[in-house]
Amino acid sequence: IASSRTRWLSAALLTSYGVISIRTKKATKHRNAEIRGSYGSLNTVEAVGQYSQGFGDTDILASYEFDRSDGDFTYHDNNGTPANPNDDQSLKRTNNQFDRHEGLFKLGTQISPTVRLDFHNDFFYENHGVPGLGTLKSDDANLKTLRNLAAIGLTVDRSREDNVIVKVTPIFSYNKSQFKDLKGDIGLGIQDNDDDTFLYGGDTTTDYFWGDHQHWTFYTAYYGEQFLPENKVAPMRTGQKSVRNRITL
Repeated sequence: IASSRTRWLSAALLTSYGVISIRTKKATKHRNAEIRGSYGSLNTVEAVGQYSQGFGDTDILASYEFDRSDGDFTYHDNNGTPANPNDDQSLKRTNNQFDRHEGLFKLGTQISPTVRLDFHNDFFYENHGVPGLGTLKSDDANLKTLRNLAAIGLTVDRSREDNVIVKVTPIFSYNKSQFKDLKGDIGLGIQDNDDDTFLYGGDTTTDYFWGDHQHWTFYTAYYGEQFLPENKVAPMRTGQKSVRNRITL
């Protein structure tokens, strides 16, 4: 699961192995605010805002990014007949616009000298036209994607007292994909699909320092996934639910 443009979060789900890797930029101890924006060709806009601050044993980081573009570049269309230049023409790409919203919120607090609690939430939403390829153009096909990843991290660091560090990280992720092509311009026939994917579970990592030269790591994880498809133009609107469970040691 990856946010395509957010610069302060990189999250990867390797489904073949059931591994979640989350790396975020930490909040600064002092107040830090940033706002920037840009405007370019094809009516392309980018706006970014970030705020970070520490309050004693607690720190927060929040960021938001907005991107949009018409995507109406000019291209050479051979009308599907590359051997016949008589029907070639220059066209503007249609239905290639998009708008994208991304947000990240992170909160961390040192509960005690040996216990720290972290929470972060990553949000992504994109509304994108699907223009099609070659002569199979579409002025109406559309794809919407919504994704949210929430994770809580509890770290107990007793490396000085007992040579042990324990990290527990439960997560929950929700992904919604909506593809609509009511004129059947793309693919085979009319499509109006609304698919939901849920991911839940967590992992525990225990580091044990044995003597001066031994470092042992014990890792356990469980992740469950559910996929719920819905075809709004089919006689049976709701498809069969798919479930997958993974345990890693």
